[in-house]
Amino acid sequence: MTVLNTYHKQPNETKRYRIDYSLWLGTDELLETSSVPVITALNSTDAISLVITVDGFTKGDTAIEYVASAGTNNVHYNVEFTITTSKSQTVSYSTIFRLRDL
Repeated sequence: MTVLNTYHKQPNETKRYRIDYSLWLGTDELLETSSVPVITALNSTDAISLVITVDGFTKGDTAIEYVASAGTNNVHYNVEFTITTSKSQTVSYSTIFRLRDL
């Protein structure tokens, strides 16, 4: 699985992120579906408290937008996204969130 980015976030922050697929997509290829992200804690067995909301997906677009909120201090999370395209590609990728109070 490809890790696209590692982000640092405070537990009390709510932040918007965008993944643009336009460079990966072929000619006339667009996004068809986006699955519910799968969140796992990398360094904790506590309940998952990071919240990821995909709120900027439109079928036929080339990007998705999502909001990350909450989370537990000093916990690192892996967030796995999966999309399908109009030309039947299925792409999975991860983003790492490291939470830390400043």
